[in-house]
Amino acid sequence: MNLIDDLKSGKYPVIAAPLAGYVDPPLVSILLELGAQYMIYPFISSEGLIKRSIYRNQVAGKLKAWRETMHDGWNHFQLFGRDQSIMAEAAIILEKEENADAIDLNMGCSVKKVWKAESGSSLLKTPEIALNIVESVIEAVDIPVTLKTRTGWSREDENGFWLIRESAKLGIAAVTLHPRRGKDQWNSDAIWDEIKQIVSEVDVPIIGNGDIKSPSDTVKMLNQTGCNGVMIGRASTGNPWIFPRCQSLIHDGFDMPEPSAVERIDICILHIERLVQFRGEDIGIRESRKHVGRYLKGLPIASKIRKEIVLFNTLNEVRNKLIEYKHYLQQLNSENTNEIIK
Repeated sequence: MNLIDDLKSGKYPVIAAPLAGYVDPPLVSILLELGAQYMIYPFISSEGLIKRSIYRNQVAGKLKAWRETMHDGWNHFQLFGRDQSIMAEAAIILEKEENADAIDLNMGCSVKKVWKAESGSSLLKTPEIALNIVESVIEAVDIPVTLKTRTGWSREDENGFWLIRESAKLGIAAVTLHPRRGKDQWNSDAIWDEIKQIVSEVDVPIIGNGDIKSPSDTVKMLNQTGCNGVMIGRASTGNPWIFPRCQSLIHDGFDMPEPSAVERIDICILHIERLVQFRGEDIGIRESRKHVGRYLKGLPIASKIRKEIVLFNTLNEVRNKLIEYKHYLQQLNSENTNEIIK
């Protein structure tokens, strides 16, 4: 597996976005089993990797678990930071010690605490500094370096376009463009024509990102923009099936059906079990709460079930409640079917 080769050869890969707090080995194992191919480990602090031994040891443990989960898959690790020399040094560690296949540079995150560190999309306010980081990391490692960014910082600039064009000259391997301004966070529509624009301007694989909510959206983005692949973030939370469904529609023209309520609950239970196995029961159960709501979204009495589950502290309690809920939905479906027959 090689993401860069697949982007260049017209395979139109569908990539799981590096969502901090969501994309981890338990979720990755499920994504792989459902047929997803590429995902990026999110949001490694370059400063933490270089300056804080406790953080570095924690990251090393998490990346070891990631590699074991990926087996022979593509190990693509994302870095963020502002200091070009520290970013380069951190990239070398990921390449030499953590067996990275590629490094992704985060210049698109629009979380306020990242802005305070003048990282993520905040770098688009100083595009020359951003470009220096790109150049330093490319020169420091022998593996592909990719970039994830936005069109600009505000409506008054297109610094992201400039950064992409200049990064292409330096040898960036691929770019993911989220066509919103950093300052807007997610409070505006993604402008897909901006992806189309940059595709026409650079000879580098472009991955489109933003407002993909369904397999049909994926095909629309590919057709409208000419991009080489797509990345899905928020729409994949509680919905790991979106990746094989998108791939099926792109490659086979077959629109796979959405998962049933029973399938959603079964995978939700499996996800929680793996979180507990990976993080321990206390932390695993607490972390699972944000996932449960996503898996159950739109199902009957889902709000009531979520409110009950957040009070539980053990795997058995959560699992038993979800199994009970599944049986309730099966009974409800059976009664509705009988009513239709009558």
